[in-house]
Amino acid sequence: MKIERYEQLGKAETQQAYLLQRTNDLLEQIERLKAIDTTENPELVIAVSQELRSVYETLDRLF
Repeated sequence: MKIERYEQLGKAETQQAYLLQRTNDLLEQIERLKAIDTTENPELVIAVSQELRSVYETLDRLF
């Protein structure tokens, strides 16, 4: 019985670590996208906006 509990705790910690790392990766991606200079290219504005929306949706699905 104790072994099962430790296995469950290990899975929970692994999942929590994964979610934390994935969240950090997505937040870094958002920062990189926001740093792109889109003032000269309207097509780039659209592409960056769509990608930002996609990243925010992914982040939202994690929680």
